[in-house]
Amino acid sequence: MIIFFKTRKLNKICCSMTLMERKFGVSVAQKLARRLHELSAAEILSDLNKIPHLHCHELKGARKGQFAINIDQRYRIVFDPANKPVPRKPDGGIDWTEVNSIRIIAVEDYHD
Repeated sequence: MIIFFKTRKLNKICCSMTLMERKFGVSVAQKLARRLHELSAAEILSDLNKIPHLHCHELKGARKGQFAINIDQRYRIVFDPANKPVPRKPDGGIDWTEVNSIRIIAVEDYHD
């Protein structure tokens, strides 16, 4: 999957183990690096459902159209499809089998 980042700062953090460790701590940084690798190894968004520990899911409410995967019990990677236009199913939902690029919006604990 092709990965873009919402901001240059987020891109810089996610491309540097040192910066990830500084921001999130060693344990979360190691898991984040693995999750980024798993995202880039997937060909399409629906491939992520084959990896149960990711718990890839669509968000609701104000975050409708965005997705999240688990890093650990606290942190998530939040992203949206970067395909233009976003592939849709006949019912209007996002077609996971056609999404092959994403834009990472944040690495955060969005439950706070």
